Amino acid sequence: MVEKDKEKVKLQNLVKSCLLEINELKIDLMNLENEKNLLKNDEAVEKLESIVKEKESVISNLNVDLNNLKVDISNKENIIKNQELKIEDLSNFKDSFDDIRTTLEKDLKKFKTEELKEYNEKIESSLATIVEKDKKINALLDEIESYKEKINDLESNIASKDNLIGMQREIDNKESEIKLLKAASVDQEVFKSIKKELEDKKIRIKELEDFQSSFEEIKLSYEDKLFDKDKRIEELEKIQLSFDDIKTSLEKDIEQYKNKELEEINSKLQSALDKIVEKDNKIKSLINQINDKKLEIKEIKDNNVSKLDYDRLKDEINIKDSKIQRLEEIKGLFSDLDKNYADKPQDSLGKSVGSDSEALISEKSFEKLDELNNIQNEDNISKIKETENEIKRLKNELNSCKQVNKELESIRDNYKKLTSSPKKDLTSFQSQIYYLIPDEPMDSQEIHNYIQKTSFKDISYNNITNIIWGLERKGYLKPENPEKPNETKWIKINKLK
Repeated sequence: MVEKDKEKVKLQNLVKSCLLEINELKIDLMNLENEKNLLKNDEAVEKLESIVKEKESVISNLNVDLNNLKVDISNKENIIKNQELKIEDLSNFKDSFDDIRTTLEKDLKKFKTEELKEYNEKIESSLATIVEKDKKINALLDEIESYKEKINDLESNIASKDNLIGMQREIDNKESEIKLLKAASVDQEVFKSIKKELEDKKIRIKELEDFQSSFEEIKLSYEDKLFDKDKRIEELEKIQLSFDDIKTSLEKDIEQYKNKELEEINSKLQSALDKIVEKDNKIKSLINQINDKKLEIKEIKDNNVSKLDYDRLKDEINIKDSKIQRLEEIKGLFSDLDKNYADKPQDSLGKSVGSDSEALISEKSFEKLDELNNIQNEDNISKIKETENEIKRLKNELNSCKQVNKELESIRDNYKKLTSSPKKDLTSFQSQIYYLIPDEPMDSQEIHNYIQKTSFKDISYNNITNIIWGLERKGYLKPENPEKPNETKWIKINKLK
């Protein structure tokens, strides 16, 4: 009995040690489950993904807005250039028409002042002479008529012959005076020549009047045309003024739109940069968390059951299983003893003790087996693998975030290049292409592909080659092999200007 009691005590101690080990393993398992839940509930990765998506959407929207702004600006510049060409053509037409009008006015003024003045002077002098002679002739004719009346009166009332003779003499004297006056006043041929010249002058005057009337008609037609042209010029000037107002308003709108767009782009870029900084901080925090998780996992691995420990534990479990089997055999022996010594009080006491020991051993053995089944090495290994897979996934996401960050920085650099101040001897578009060309040598096709990939996806190869030739002429690019310009690589020159 003493030996059986000792063995029973020993078995109880073994069961207690097994229970202690099982409890320790349960505590380790709970710690592992808590670590796993912490990793699963970590929201940093989801926030990082949402931030990356927001950055991509912001960058795409910025690129679309920038392209639309460039298209609008180019269209408005083309409209302004076309209107300026029209205004220049109208100004040239107006200047040429003013020259024609000035020439005609000068010719007309010269004709009026010189030729017409000369002819008018001659005509006026001739007319004055003729009028004076006509007055004298009319006065003499009036005197002759008066004398004839007197003669008629004298003939009808002849009083005396002497009076008649005297009167006849007076008449003769008067006639001689008239002849003298006629001879003295103008010769007949001279009068005819003057008359002819006068008629010629009249014809010339008529021609001049006809010419003047036709000239007046031409002048009126030209004045009408000039009036129409002046009216048209006024309309064009009004159009030009309205166009200037529209141009000024358009320039103000463009400037405001540019400033607004630049402010929005700068604010968006600043927000994107702030988010990038925030993302970088979160990435650093995530890296620190991952490093902490690595350390914790390393500690878990260090504190976890190794393969040798597991094998040792398995051997111990097998030994304990064999001991349990032996206890089952002892249980059978106790049952036999209960049957043989049922009439003895000590045996009854031993039976009760044996029954309690049996129940305790059976219960603890089953608990031990259940606990050991729950903490098999495969489960621990699978949990460790899950943790390692989670770490790998986080590393992949971290690498993806770094790649997105690199792309965002590239987009930011390209945006700075596109918005940089243009070179003095280059157009803004040539300056943008020059800034975008990388420092490493590239041929024309490679430059075209790079420009399409980074900024201007619709630009043609011919445009790129023309820009490359322009940059080469102005000293911003040089060919590696000048003898084969179509096949050579181009080297970018950092020209300070």
